[in-house]
Amino acid sequence: MRNAGNDTASSESALIHSLQALEAQNINPDLLVFLQCTSPIRTGAEIDQAIAKLKAEEGDSLVSVSPSHRFLWEEVNGVAKSINYDYRHRPRRQNMNPQYVENGSIYVFKPWVLKENKNRLGGKISLYVMSEIAAVEIDSEEDFQMIEFFMS
Repeated sequence: MRNAGNDTASSESALIHSLQALEAQNINPDLLVFLQCTSPIRTGAEIDQAIAKLKAEEGDSLVSVSPSHRFLWEEVNGVAKSINYDYRHRPRRQNMNPQYVENGSIYVFKPWVLKENKNRLGGKISLYVMSEIAAVEIDSEEDFQMIEFFMS
C-alpha cells in the first residue's frame, strides 16, 4: 500500500486513512460512500438508489457499472484473442449476455470490507447499473470536454 500523502497514493490508502481518522473520533459509520471526482456523471438520487440497492440485497459492497455492448480483444505474447465472444461465430451484440464496465462513479461498502480486504470491494458485491454515459471518466483533456458536453 502506498503512502496516503503523495500523488501516487492509491484510493484505498486514502479511504483507509479517512476511516481511521473517523474511528479515532469514535465515529463508526455503517457504510462508506466513495465518489470519484473523475467520474462525475451521477445524481444524488442515484447515490441514494445505490445505497438502497446494497441494503435491499444485503450486500457488503457495491460498484456502479454501465452496460457494455462491445466486442473485447486482448493481445498476449503477440497473439490476438477475442475475450467475450467467439469471433468464428460472431453473435449479434443484442443477443449477448449483459456485460458491464466498472464506471468509477459510485462505490458503497461496509467498513469491515475495507479493513479486511484493503479494498473497497469484497464480500457480497452488488452492481448498480447506470447509463453508458456514466462510464466516461476524466483522464484526458478530451474526456473533460466530453463530460462538459454531456453535462451541459
